[in-house]
Amino acid sequence: MPHTPDPLKGSTNWPEWCLRIEWFFVEHNVSGYVNRTIECPDPKKDSKSFDNWTQNDTHACSIMLNNIASLQVVHVKQCKTSEKMWSNLVMVHQVQGHRTALNYLRMLFKMTAKEGANIPKHLDMVKDIWSHINLLGDDLGDKDFRVSDFFFKAIIASSLPPSWDNFTETYIGGDTKLFRLDPKKMMGSQEFIGLIISEYRNQEMRKTDIQKAKNTNVAITSHCVKQFTKNAKQPLIERIAEPQSRTTIPCKKADISKTRPCCLVLDGEP
Repeated sequence: MPHTPDPLKGSTNWPEWCLRIEWFFVEHNVSGYVNRTIECPDPKKDSKSFDNWTQNDTHACSIMLNNIASLQVVHVKQCKTSEKMWSNLVMVHQVQGHRTALNYLRMLFKMTAKEGANIPKHLDMVKDIWSHINLLGDDLGDKDFRVSDFFFKAIIASSLPPSWDNFTETYIGGDTKLFRLDPKKMMGSQEFIGLIISEYRNQEMRKTDIQKAKNTNVAITSHCVKQFTKNAKQPLIERIAEPQSRTTIPCKKADISKTRPCCLVLDGEP
């Protein structure tokens, strides 16, 4: 029996759950029983076909029952066929789906990143909310609840800190009539997200390099200050005694020819 990663808990995870379950129906060849394109045979006319139909319909019911939370069983416990079970789940959760979609739209328009925020993490959250809205729009069959790819690009740009405006302007700014002439303006939202993440990583690398250079300069300056302080605190006699502190002054050779003659004074002479 197939299982979804998460059981149906309510309208919050209905779009993702619905998508997975519908593919389970296809994989197990029971879609026709759920949507009633395969009618139930008359047991009196063809008992074997009726038994086969009942077995397949029961399998479709089991797929749903084994993938919903206990609190959701109340919506299907009186159902005798997969078609009825499915229609009950759709009615319950699609009615609440418009309200859920509105809540997601509010969340999307309020999402903003502050200066210094983790931009890739922020974009993951924005993309997740956008996906929920579009899945709900598909499920409700309502195009008004879908956020277009171009509009999503504008939402992404507006959710970034002001320091990103110059970067994003290249991809969403300008005259919309000329967008088709500029490949950057025609870029999809997913590629746009990829470029933003790449630019963020480049900025972080530059910050790291600058910080390393500052740390190196601080270390060199600190060493010089410590050495100067150490020498300044030494007694004068020790600094004179150190070979590196001695100053050698070259001596000039005396010119004997210019030296006054030495007179020997004898006793008694004037």
